[in-house]
Amino acid sequence: MIFRHFWGIFWTIVSFGGSILVHELGHYLSARRRGLWIPRFSIGFGPKLFSWKKEGTEFRISLFPLGGYVSLPQMTSLEATDGEWELPVHPLRPLQFSDRVAIAAMGPAMNVLLSFVLACVLWILGQSVEEGNQTSTVGFVPAIYRRGGIEYENSAVARTSLRGGDRIVSVDGHPLRSFSELPQVIALGHRHGKEDQPTSLLRISRNGEIFTVEVPVLLLPEINSKNFLRVLPIFPVRRSFVGEVLEKSPAGKCGLEQGDELIAYNGEKIFAPQMLQELVGRGTASGVLTVVRSGKFFDVSIQPQFIFPSSAPELHRPAIGIVFERRTELVHPNPFALIGQQISMTLRTLESLFRRDSEVGIGNMMGMPGIARLLHRLSMDDFRELLGFLIGLNVGLAALNLLPIPALDGGHILFAIWEKVTGKRLPERPTQWLQAICLLGLLLLMFYVSTLDILRWRGEFLRSPFPKSTLEIPTF
Repeated sequence: MIFRHFWGIFWTIVSFGGSILVHELGHYLSARRRGLWIPRFSIGFGPKLFSWKKEGTEFRISLFPLGGYVSLPQMTSLEATDGEWELPVHPLRPLQFSDRVAIAAMGPAMNVLLSFVLACVLWILGQSVEEGNQTSTVGFVPAIYRRGGIEYENSAVARTSLRGGDRIVSVDGHPLRSFSELPQVIALGHRHGKEDQPTSLLRISRNGEIFTVEVPVLLLPEINSKNFLRVLPIFPVRRSFVGEVLEKSPAGKCGLEQGDELIAYNGEKIFAPQMLQELVGRGTASGVLTVVRSGKFFDVSIQPQFIFPSSAPELHRPAIGIVFERRTELVHPNPFALIGQQISMTLRTLESLFRRDSEVGIGNMMGMPGIARLLHRLSMDDFRELLGFLIGLNVGLAALNLLPIPALDGGHILFAIWEKVTGKRLPERPTQWLQAICLLGLLLLMFYVSTLDILRWRGEFLRSPFPKSTLEIPTF
């Protein structure tokens, strides 16, 4: 166990540090190719931990791992980041427009290139996904949505014409390829219906017919946060297999076994485990389960009971005493399609952050602690999941750095374009102050988001009353 945690920490450092290193390496190699003077290459900000010199450049690891920088006085003399330099004996040549744009753009370009390389590796290795998540077909629309021991009314969605077996073609005009994309697509929505009710417009395919359904979405709070996220509580179509039969339970008494597939309850076809969970939870009257075992169909009579304690409200309802088996399949996502999907999601996320009618805000962003925590968990659980997250992380880093904000790569490109169009050089001192102020603002923003990460982490630890397996595996 201790080794796994150290292994996770190792891959967390390598993953995040590697993404920063590749980004700064893009600036460095582009600047070297153009013969620029490069006094420093730093991973991290603040005081140095250790450093070495090579070919006139100081390479260093700094205290705060919030990013990195390559000092290029010919592009900017930002003292807040680079410090004061003793200029070389030979005069520094002025940079051309193409030099400044190429050097600034090469960092984000390297992140995108790294994403593509990782996507190719993932395509070769394959990615394990839960059965049903690769389809966009609806399995079940619950009237009550349960999360973290809390029940949320979802009858408004259940009353719409959406039902099991429907295939979702698009959400708010954006094509939906699989259910794995649905949570983020819904969260980034900004549609509102009557009385400012958050809604999403689904384009549905049913029996060859295409029609649209406007469905209300829930606004659910994040733990220890004033922020809310849009959630559409529906589940994908998924087969219901018995993974475990609890001792002295109704399921055990009627002879259910591990591996049995449950296909109907009281004659109603089961499209998802959550559907059977709700049907059984309606009462303690005897019901009939249709079971498939070794290719043979048969019915068993079963009477649900309250077998879980009232201290666990997440589970305290009529149940039959089984744990569903989660089946996965290995898919090989197309690298080009995967990168395109990540770029599209990143751009939509940035759009939502700046829209006033969107519920997505700064408080929903993930900072260094959140990223490190997720990298650590994924590196211990499934290396392929880690690769998938790193693909999105590097695309996100590229997009954020291209924002036209002074002190970011996009700001350098914006300044270069401005000077090219106007034919005038921006005044040095005001430009330095503007960059310094923006850099300070970005650092304060990172500190704020990181603080929210820590509060969410603490809240999840204090408020989660159930074991991880209970929350993640349908049990009833």
